Amino acid sequence: RRLPEAAPDAREERDVEEARCLLWPDEEEEERLRFFFLACSLFFFFLRFLEPEDEEEEARCFEAVRVEDEEERRRCRERLRSERFRRRVEDLEDARGAADTCSTDARE
Repeated sequence: RRLPEAAPDAREERDVEEARCLLWPDEEEEERLRFFFLACSLFFFFLRFLEPEDEEEEARCFEAVRVEDEEERRRCRERLRSERFRRRVEDLEDARGAADTCSTDARE
């Protein structure tokens, strides 16, 4: 006996629907992935800002300069602050890269 002509189309539709379900997460899974990516981003972002201030480095700077000049100390402090800021920006960029990696890995 032969199957009606519509049967292959129905089977193909079912295969397409199954493939779509495998490739695209449902709403609940998508929400979990979104939360995971947010958690990754926040973790790496705050990891850097939770470090204590590096007062030892500042003290070493003052000692190395060994000047009574307040202006020189101010410049030293500003340099240290800008260095901390630069490191924090780099860490933020690293966190964004890690979040992108997390999202890529989770999708795979």
